[in-house]
Amino acid sequence: MITVTSSNYSGDFLSFLYQVFTVGNEVINKGSARVLTGIAKKRSIPKISQTANPLGDYTSGVPGADTVTTTYAERELDPQKMTLYEEFLPEDLQDVWEKWQPVGDFTNLSQNPEFLADVIELYNNNAGTQLSKLFFQGDTTLGAGNAMNKFNGIITRVIADPGVIDVTPAGVITKANVIDRIEEVWAACPDKFLEDSDWTIKMNTTDFKLLQQANNDAKKTTTGVLTQNIERLFLEKRIENFSGMPKDHILGAKALANSDLSNLFFGFYVELTDENPRMNYKDNAGRLWFIRLDLKADANYREATEIVFYEPV
Repeated sequence: MITVTSSNYSGDFLSFLYQVFTVGNEVINKGSARVLTGIAKKRSIPKISQTANPLGDYTSGVPGADTVTTTYAERELDPQKMTLYEEFLPEDLQDVWEKWQPVGDFTNLSQNPEFLADVIELYNNNAGTQLSKLFFQGDTTLGAGNAMNKFNGIITRVIADPGVIDVTPAGVITKANVIDRIEEVWAACPDKFLEDSDWTIKMNTTDFKLLQQANNDAKKTTTGVLTQNIERLFLEKRIENFSGMPKDHILGAKALANSDLSNLFFGFYVELTDENPRMNYKDNAGRLWFIRLDLKADANYREATEIVFYEPV
C-alpha cells in the first residue's frame, strides 16, 4: 500500500485537527472542563489537601506533633484509542477530484492538503456532539461498536464513586419538581463554592427547558422570579445545559476551561505523522479510497468530594 504524506497542510495541521474535534463539542465551547492535549499515554491530575484546622496550641519548644496533615492524591487521564474511518469513490467527487487527487510519483504520493482539511472538517459537528456525550456518558462496559463505549465519562465515574456528594434520589425531573431538584443540588454545594462563580450546575437541555417553563409560570403567578437562590443562579449563569448530559441527572462542579483549578478534565491526543491522518486506496488494484484518522480521548475529575450529583433513582 502506498504511504500518503499528509503533513504538508499549509498551517498547523495538528491544531486544525484539535479544532475540528472541539467544534460542536459543547463541553469545550461552554468552558466546562480543562482541556489537555498531547497526552500520548497518561497524565496525572494531582490533588493536595489538608486537614481543616492547621493551628494548634502554642508551645515555646518544638511541638510534639504536626498541627496539620497534608495529603497528596491523584487521578489520571488515560486517553483511549478510537478511529474515524470512511470509504469513498472518486467518481462521487468528479467535479472536484481533479483538483483534490494526490500528486507525485508512485512511491512519493502526496495528498492535497486542502482536500484533507475540507474532508476532515465535515466531521466537526457530529464528532463534537459524540465527544460531548462521551464526556458525560461514556461507558467502556457497553457493547462493541457502541458510540459511547470509547472511555468512561464523568457521570459513569461519579455513579461508581462513594466520595461524591449524592443528593437523595426523588425520581425523574418534571416541570413541577425541577426547581426543587435544583435547590437540593444547590443546598448540597460545599460552602466554599457558594460564592465561586466557577462552580456551576450542569443539566440536560430538556430538563433545562422545563426549568425555563417553571420560571415563566412563576412570573405569571407570583411577585419575583422563583426563589432568591434560583433567580441568582439564573442571573449569574451558573446553570448550564448540555444535550450530552443524560436526562434527569444534575451535576455540580467547579469547571474552568483554561486553569488546572478546574475539577473536570478532558484529555486528547492526535499524533500527526505520514500515517495519521491517512487517505489511500483500500486495495492496490481497486478504485475505492478510504480516509482514516486515529485519536485518543478521556475524561476524569480531580476531587470527588467537591462534586454534587443527582440521579433519579
